[in-house]
Amino acid sequence: MTVEVLAVLGGLALIGLVALVRHLRRTATRAQHGMRTVSQAGGVALRALATAVAIVAVQWAVIAMVASPLATAAVLGVPALFAGSSIARLLTTDVAATAAAWRP
Repeated sequence: MTVEVLAVLGGLALIGLVALVRHLRRTATRAQHGMRTVSQAGGVALRALATAVAIVAVQWAVIAMVASPLATAAVLGVPALFAGSSIARLLTTDVAATAAAWRP
């Protein structure tokens, strides 16, 4: 093997190594973002569960202790309005715009 052939092979090996490092860094960044998304989803699910438990506890207490139909309608209607508002906001969010905001 001549020096020129070794130089060409060395250059190709260096280019391949640089490409591999870039790919691994990009993959690690995406994996980190994925883990962040999963942990945020877990936190959101836990907060939603805790809120639901608190709402149901208050509803149960009011319905069990008060015989007024107006109180029953209020204790069941107000959380339903908030839930409807949240679902409407969730369904109208532009997913493409929020996904395009994050670039690795």
